[in-house]
Amino acid sequence: MQDIIEVKNLTTELTLGDVHVPVVNDVSFKIRPGEVYALVGESGCGKSMTALSIMRLVPEPPAKIVGGEILLHPKNGGSSNLLKLTEKEMRGVRGNRIAMIFQEPMTSLNPVFTIGDQITEAIILHQHLSKKQALANAIEMLNTVGIPNPTQRVSQYPHELSGGMRQRVMIAMALSCKPELLIADEPTTALDVTIQAQILELILKLVHDFSMSLLLITHDLGIVAEFAKQVAVMYAGQIVEQSSVLDLFANTKHPYTKGLLDSVPMPFKQDGKLTSIPGMVPDLFELPKGCAYQDRCEKVHRDCKEIRPQLLGKNLKHRYRCFFPYAK
Repeated sequence: MQDIIEVKNLTTELTLGDVHVPVVNDVSFKIRPGEVYALVGESGCGKSMTALSIMRLVPEPPAKIVGGEILLHPKNGGSSNLLKLTEKEMRGVRGNRIAMIFQEPMTSLNPVFTIGDQITEAIILHQHLSKKQALANAIEMLNTVGIPNPTQRVSQYPHELSGGMRQRVMIAMALSCKPELLIADEPTTALDVTIQAQILELILKLVHDFSMSLLLITHDLGIVAEFAKQVAVMYAGQIVEQSSVLDLFANTKHPYTKGLLDSVPMPFKQDGKLTSIPGMVPDLFELPKGCAYQDRCEKVHRDCKEIRPQLLGKNLKHRYRCFFPYAK
């Protein structure tokens, strides 16, 4: 089965004066049709910038995609490198073949346009329907994502809706053209716990109903365990561990991944204490010479401070960036 999208050695740099820093550094992964693929890591690890790079939405300047390939494979065969497309061609991909749900719907929705205007824009552009037909489709999508009184809601503005409803509107916008790949960038960050569960279940149901693939960006390993099939753990702009979700939990290799897993609150912990990873994600403009995780790692060795590890692994289905991985 051919992959829907294949990201190869993607590198995106951030420029400050004369300094160029890779915020996405040699990132590679593939997503198969109907698959849920998770990108995991703390804030500042490069997850959202990876998603924005795929969508060709990185702010230029100061950011710029400087290397790699993003191959989109249509269902009827062939492929296109998104980094080679013109901006006009890319507008035909965004919202049509690849759609994205952003973290904060209040800043993603335009406050001066109605909900209906914002959903119908993509439908008219990509499906070439009349305004009346597009509005009917928008009402149908609002109903699909569980918004009550959709006929009334299409005439309202974002500030008139609750946070959960705004996120549902974002989902309706993203799915309005039935894309092949949906990118969900921490779609429940600004919502309370009850609404979070509803939104996640809704996204997964619609992904299944519309036969889409999903790139799920999150820092919640509980969500990954429940919904994803493949996972990549990111740290300081690089993938540090990559495998199936089952293998990641059963056979953790990288100390950072283990730190994330140990940080998950467990109700039956003997000492009842929360575990945390010491320190902070390093400043990308001041990365250490060797391994980026060295200052926080319990297994740090002299080699870690001198040599930058590559993505290794005897089994290509489970790869990790560490000289001294945990044994099974």
